[in-house]
Amino acid sequence: MRAEGTNAGRRGAKRFLGAGGRLPLLCFVAAVALLAFCAGGLTVKYRLPPYDTAAAAVTTLKTARDAIGAADRGLFARFADVPRERAAARRLQLVDGDPPGYRLLWWGGRFQFLDYCPQWGCLAVEYDAAGNVAHTYPLRPAELERAWTEALASANKNVERAIGFAFQKHARVDWMRRYANGDLLVAITTRFLFPYPLGVVRVDRAGRPLWFHVAGSNHHVGEIGDDGIAVWPGYAVADGPLSLQVADANVDLMCARPFIDTIDFISARGHRARRIDLLAALRASAHVSILPYSTTARTLTRTPCDITHLNAVGRLSASAGGAWGLAPGDLVVSMRHLSAFAILDPASAKVKRVVRGSFAHQHTVLHVDGAKFLMFDNNGRGDEHGPSRALLVDLADGRETTLFPNARTPRHLSALYANEMGHVSISPDRKRAIVAFNDEGVAAHIRIADGELVGVFRSLHDVSGLDQFAGERQARAATFNLRGLDFIAREN
Repeated sequence: MRAEGTNAGRRGAKRFLGAGGRLPLLCFVAAVALLAFCAGGLTVKYRLPPYDTAAAAVTTLKTARDAIGAADRGLFARFADVPRERAAARRLQLVDGDPPGYRLLWWGGRFQFLDYCPQWGCLAVEYDAAGNVAHTYPLRPAELERAWTEALASANKNVERAIGFAFQKHARVDWMRRYANGDLLVAITTRFLFPYPLGVVRVDRAGRPLWFHVAGSNHHVGEIGDDGIAVWPGYAVADGPLSLQVADANVDLMCARPFIDTIDFISARGHRARRIDLLAALRASAHVSILPYSTTARTLTRTPCDITHLNAVGRLSASAGGAWGLAPGDLVVSMRHLSAFAILDPASAKVKRVVRGSFAHQHTVLHVDGAKFLMFDNNGRGDEHGPSRALLVDLADGRETTLFPNARTPRHLSALYANEMGHVSISPDRKRAIVAFNDEGVAAHIRIADGELVGVFRSLHDVSGLDQFAGERQARAATFNLRGLDFIAREN
């Protein structure tokens, strides 16, 4: 029995190892699997290619999955401890009875301000200097979609749509600016496309689209000049990995389709009149060292797919000038991923200054006067969970001043936080500011001189008539993400 068993084992081994047997093949497969496992581990640990592409794909799929299953609630955040019938009355809270003093533009969106725009909500609402509603812009999603579709066809552009994408459900109002005649320039984005911005649209006082400009943007619409030209943070998407010359190093962008931030000039009729390549401007400047590249690996580090993340563009006012190298009309650009802002000459595209400080991942850097700039600092002070703050930076002496929150700020407003967005608007007399904490649905109206609180805006809305919301809608007001409020600086 033992001999038979031994002979059977030998015959089995011969069949297994016979002419061109399987053992070499199995060893090869095992070696390839081990190599792949090790390569995968190294890719994840050291973020080697194609880590970023794969991670982006996974994030996109998760976002699409979550969005497809999510209820159609626009930018709804949570229910507030406010009765729904008190929503309108509690939107604006004055301190010591001091009214806004200037007309304001409150940015809206789907299901917001249904008390004034009952079908879909208001795109935006104007308030007068006393804080009363003066004008409403109805949201018209079907007309916006038609304008977008026609603009895509006219530009011969294609977009990669996620399964389940529906314009009227998934397109959202992100940022806007008001023309002197009352028209609005509105940035429309979504998480269902690549690239996710749909473009900017100009709408009239009735909310009807006049034209749609399809192009990418990393947030803020920017400023509209007296000539009607809007300066806007756009971007181009490269067709493949790029290799750039940075200082004395040949740097590879280890990303399949990197974003290249641009400063676009959009005419009053919706045409791009000019474009500045921000990355090229930085590389050609004396501030090239701000780019996060590794001299040993010859690759850009941290965010190779979105190096600078330009999220706001503004213009310097007439008070700029002097020993700081600034001039009226210069551009100030906020670069989130570099935690820095820069001053550029719009004619030559030359970078004059790059400014860093205690701020991190900032938004909406605005010129106040002289060498002073006010920003929404998302993650300053080294704390990723807040509070965010309104920070005043003086280039003349390098001083930084936290205007809000401060020691006198009420406790319930002292820990407001916005991770990915935030907005600041400055009054025409440069004495007041409105600081919008998007995720919180709250904006603070403050004095720039001392950060004193003047008023509070809360994005409260009555959604009791909508089936998209839970049972709490019958009793409580809904809080929506507050994209921003702007002082209206010019009017015809």
